[in-house]
Amino acid sequence: MTASEKNIIKSSVSLFDTPQFRWPYTGLARAIKLLRGTFMAELVLTWLVDLIVTGKGLLQLDLPKREAIISPFMRVKSLSMVFAARGVGKTWFVLQLALSVARGEDFFAWAVPCARRVLLIDGEMPLADLQERLHILTGGNVPDNLYILPSESTYEAGCPLNLADPKHQEYIEVLLGFFESIGKKIDLIIFDNLSSLVMGIDESSNNDQEKMIPWLIKLRHRGYSALIVHHSGKDPKNSRGASRREDHLDTVIALGEVNNGQLTSFSISFTKTRGIKPDPEKLTVCLDTKDGFANWTYGQNSKEVTAYKYLIVIYENGFDKQKQLAEYFNVSAPAVSQQISKLRQEELIEPDSLMLTEKGIEKVKSLS
Repeated sequence: MTASEKNIIKSSVSLFDTPQFRWPYTGLARAIKLLRGTFMAELVLTWLVDLIVTGKGLLQLDLPKREAIISPFMRVKSLSMVFAARGVGKTWFVLQLALSVARGEDFFAWAVPCARRVLLIDGEMPLADLQERLHILTGGNVPDNLYILPSESTYEAGCPLNLADPKHQEYIEVLLGFFESIGKKIDLIIFDNLSSLVMGIDESSNNDQEKMIPWLIKLRHRGYSALIVHHSGKDPKNSRGASRREDHLDTVIALGEVNNGQLTSFSISFTKTRGIKPDPEKLTVCLDTKDGFANWTYGQNSKEVTAYKYLIVIYENGFDKQKQLAEYFNVSAPAVSQQISKLRQEELIEPDSLMLTEKGIEKVKSLS
């Protein structure tokens, strides 16, 4: 095909893409609908040929670096998912993540290089609960970069979101376009959670994922990062429903339940990553909200946090045998012995029993 013929085809596409052609098709699709046969084939071929880049040409492109949002497991233009069983702490996790990114502060053990704009799209939380949790985590000092679309508000407005509906996907795109038009483009979108924001599909059907996957990829190509919050399946090591959902994701995070008595605790691990593996790859975090404000503690190998949780449980339950601790935490006897040894090294319990020392009692009081 000559250059002149290519120009004619491109002119045709431009013509059919003008406002006066109010067809139910756009751009190339309009032209293809009108121009059948070999001309259509040549039209498609020309369009694809124009998009081809050679390997050398790709290396020569001046492309912006995909910067880290949370280093190294969440980057610009990334798609991620976090899943957990009910009640483990998914909302605490995503709220703290949103705050860390909006402030440009480390998210537990992982670096957040700079502050970015975050849009949290909530699917089920009452406004009062959202307000309470946000106050606990911030003490009222909420960063300006955090925006929240509460589900209670969308329901009261008569338009609860269903992200499996193309029209509702367009609503979100219009909202994102608004932020961009006022110079406040959103960097990270959090969807909390999938089961409350996506309706009318079979979660276990790979085919039904077509209603969401192309749209998420579209958001990625438009420069957005997205974090999807989901539930775990019958096997808590896997997310619920179709496996195809994870095929296009860069990062998948699993939150595991940690039984520590009264404190909210969960483990954070990565079931899928692309590129550099996170360091640490597993973390156990503990949230104390007894004073009405958040106090997070965490440990890379869980030893420090777990040992102190043993101390609290011994104090609150009056346990005097390691077997009781093994049954309470559902762990092996050697695992208990390891934590008890640590507590004795720190002189928090007596050398020959599980009785707390004065130092141990003071430690419990400082944690509670």
